[in-house]
Amino acid sequence: MGKSTKKQPPTTPANISHSQGDLTRFLDKKSKQANTSEESKMADAMRRSPSPAGSTASGYSTTSLPQDLRSLFANLPTKADLNAVAQTIQEAHKADIADLRKDLQAIGDAQAQLEVRLEKAETVCNTVFDRVNDHHRYLYLIKKQMEELDNRGRRNNLRIRGIPESVTQAELRTTVCAIFNTILGKAITEPLELDRDVAIFPDLAWLTLQQRRALKPLTTTLREKEIAYRWTFPFALIASKNNRQFSLKEPAELESFCKALDLPDIKLNDWTDLAYNGDLLDQLCTDYWIPAHQRASRGHRSHTATPRSNME
Repeated sequence: MGKSTKKQPPTTPANISHSQGDLTRFLDKKSKQANTSEESKMADAMRRSPSPAGSTASGYSTTSLPQDLRSLFANLPTKADLNAVAQTIQEAHKADIADLRKDLQAIGDAQAQLEVRLEKAETVCNTVFDRVNDHHRYLYLIKKQMEELDNRGRRNNLRIRGIPESVTQAELRTTVCAIFNTILGKAITEPLELDRDVAIFPDLAWLTLQQRRALKPLTTTLREKEIAYRWTFPFALIASKNNRQFSLKEPAELESFCKALDLPDIKLNDWTDLAYNGDLLDQLCTDYWIPAHQRASRGHRSHTATPRSNME
């Protein structure tokens, strides 16, 4: 009598698996997310905590590394090896620096000897130049003496230019008398008598005439400055200014002569060539370098005192 109950049919595993299969897509997603979060947490923990000895950052042991990589690490140079290489390089550099120092010493000694020889050669050359210049002056003085003797022998001579070559030596006296009588306004055959003042210029030597011609630029300047001058014998030019006389006898005195008379610089190259056969020789000047022995006495660094290396 009671209520009749209707029995439910028993569930079969197939039905259970079917229902689980329907839920798997939801459950797997959650489980995957949980697994992913757990792995990320483990990775963060491993990054924060140091790796134990014998393991890598990924957690794998170094014993699992390949054999060739371990041998490569074992063959890396140590600190002792690097120190040995540095010591070898330092010793090689010391040897090279020692050789360079010897070469510099040899070059310095050779330069010092060369400077001493050059100084001696300079002294000898200057002495030779002085003697050559003196010889030029002596030759000029000799030429002046010969010029003076020539002028003395010509003082009583009268030079008549323009007589044709057709006049013979026998007819020369008659021809000269005729010329002088014509100048004096007398008959040609009348005896020659100089009864009035006649300006007769002396017959000068060839060197005297050439020197006066070479000094023409100077005499022209003197006339422009209204400075009186005159020629003397032996050859010289004497100028007067402010009651003082200044003489010019050779080209070497030209500069001082012009300064004394307040004249501009005048170059008389023709006179220099005529008197000295060219310009006088100038002495050698080597003031731009200091000999080795003078450098040592003045406190300069000598060749032997080469800079020392810090590697010693």
